[in-house]
Amino acid sequence: MGYTNVEITVCKGPDTAEYRKVECMVDTGAVHTLLPREVLSSLVIEPLRTETFVLADGKPIQRPVGRAFVEFGDRGEYTRVIFGEPADGALLGVLTLEELLLAVDPLNRQLVPIQPRL
Repeated sequence: MGYTNVEITVCKGPDTAEYRKVECMVDTGAVHTLLPREVLSSLVIEPLRTETFVLADGKPIQRPVGRAFVEFGDRGEYTRVIFGEPADGALLGVLTLEELLLAVDPLNRQLVPIQPRL
């Protein structure tokens, strides 16, 4: 199936002038979006709390969590983000995909709009 990588825009809010572009691997097995701590800190996005997460191998790790505004194409939403450490790769998780009303087209390795359902 392969990997899907996309570039997203991250900022503190939709009306802020300062933003960063981040290359992320789209990970439909990851619930949350993980972004580099240095990117979030440079945008003055503060952690709200620290939580424990379980990695695929069962190992628990602790990471700060906050909220950021994420854009892809013409879609943007506030989303929950994990503050990643230098060794962590940037991931675009399922919650953010759903908030942006996007899904992965695995054949073409790109994000496509979806129709929201109740």
